[in-house]
Amino acid sequence: MSVPLVGICLAGCGARERRQGEVFAAYLCTLAGVQPFPAALPDWDLPNEAFEPAPRSIHRLVESRVAAGWQRWGWKSADELRKTLPDVQPTAAFDLMSRVGSTEPVHIPPALLPPAVSVDYVSPAVLKSIFDGTADGWSRFHERFPRGGLLTAFSPVGFSADGSQAVFYADVSCGSLCGSGYGVLMHRVKAGWQVADHRQLWVS
Repeated sequence: MSVPLVGICLAGCGARERRQGEVFAAYLCTLAGVQPFPAALPDWDLPNEAFEPAPRSIHRLVESRVAAGWQRWGWKSADELRKTLPDVQPTAAFDLMSRVGSTEPVHIPPALLPPAVSVDYVSPAVLKSIFDGTADGWSRFHERFPRGGLLTAFSPVGFSADGSQAVFYADVSCGSLCGSGYGVLMHRVKAGWQVADHRQLWVS
C-alpha cells in the first residue's frame, strides 16, 4: 500500500519538530545545571547561569515559533557558522542555513524538563503588539509578564546527516540594553543531547 506524498512530508516535519524540541529541552537542562558546559570554554562564551551554583531554577519565556530574524544576529552563511563552531559537521551547518525563513512552531516537551525548569510561550504576534511603534516596549513587556524570566528566541535546528549533531542560534534578552546571542553545537550521546560548543556572538 502506498503512502501519499503529503503524508510522508507531514510525518517528516513532525519528526523534525520532535527532535528539535528534544534539543531545546536538553539545552535548557544544561542552563539549569543538570549537565555541565564544556570545561574548556572561555568565560565570555558562557551564559550567566553557568556561573551560578547548580542545580538552579530557571524560567524562560520562549517565542512560540522559531525566530524569523535570527540571521540578522547569527550567521550569514554555512562557512561563517563553521568558523564560529569549527567542530560542526558541514551537513549540520548547511541544514540550518537551508531553514532560513522557517516559521515552524517551537514545542519543548514538558516531560523532558526537570521541575526546576519552567517554560511559558509567547507568540510573535503578541511581541509585535508590545514592541512595535513604542519606545517603552520593555516596560510594557514586564507589565504583561510580571513573572519575569528571560525572553528566549531560537533559530531552527540544523541536524547532521548522521543525526549525531544539532546546531542552532539562541537569542536571550531582558531589556533594551540587556541581551546576548549564542551559537550552540550539541552532540548526541547515549543519554540524549549534550552541549559540545557554545559561543557568544553578541552582547549588549
